[in-house]
Amino acid sequence: MGIFDNLFKKKEHKENENIKPYENSSQIQIGIIDEPETTEYKQNAIENEEDICIMFRDRIMQDRSPKHSFEIKHNSSEYTTLCYRSMDIVRVKWTEATKWLAIQMLTQEMTEKYKDDPRFAAQQKKTVIQWKTQCTGSEDLTDRYDIVLEAFDNAENYNPHGHKKEDEGYINAAVDAIAEVTGDRDHMYCHNRSDGFSICYYGSTGMEISVKRYKKKPNRFYCTYEEAKSQGLYTGKKKEFEGYVEFTDADWLRSLKPIMETRYENFNSWRDGYIRGAEASLTFLEKLEQ
Repeated sequence: MGIFDNLFKKKEHKENENIKPYENSSQIQIGIIDEPETTEYKQNAIENEEDICIMFRDRIMQDRSPKHSFEIKHNSSEYTTLCYRSMDIVRVKWTEATKWLAIQMLTQEMTEKYKDDPRFAAQQKKTVIQWKTQCTGSEDLTDRYDIVLEAFDNAENYNPHGHKKEDEGYINAAVDAIAEVTGDRDHMYCHNRSDGFSICYYGSTGMEISVKRYKKKPNRFYCTYEEAKSQGLYTGKKKEFEGYVEFTDADWLRSLKPIMETRYENFNSWRDGYIRGAEASLTFLEKLEQ
């Protein structure tokens, strides 16, 4: 019998689970619902995905001794994510019609090991960090657990400074530039890719600051058209903007500090507003119950 065989036969009580909702979706609705059947269908799928994440987490905690805490998040309306050290260990999509996992391939060793594995036949683009594997039932969760565990091990042991000597200047400049804005060095990670690597900051708020270095082409800092235009980094038409600006000098990253600061301030303001809105909604519901 596999570890997930009884997953959907008996629901665990999740009252004490800290599961973060997807703020921009209507997945979890309170009050009058226009389409109860659709909403119920979505809710059942969400609960299944959360249960799968919990099962993966609990099994990992049996097999390993994690140094940090796990998080279960709804970063998208399309799937549920099991996070560790702010990295997406595995994303879960589990409905009647569609079932898949997207497992993080954090190291080049993992990409080489699984690039020809038939379980990842659905993942045609092998340069991305999350690889999708299609599933049909709980037996596939058991079959893929070892890969999820390997993704956890890489996240646990990953050292963002463990790269070649010639890359140290670039890494240090990127880390310093981001840390100056966020005040946080603990949630910064370097993701290996076949064509280079990216240094990202994933705060507890879910915001990402990403700079990507390539071996054979200019490096990139990912930003919006408005951000690039405000700093004079892009002068072309908005419809032609591809979502990033290019640079070659590691120290040039420091010139991006105004963009990072504005983004961080805006996100924190948005987060505070969302929290106030959620608190107001709860107060309203409490009054209705009275």
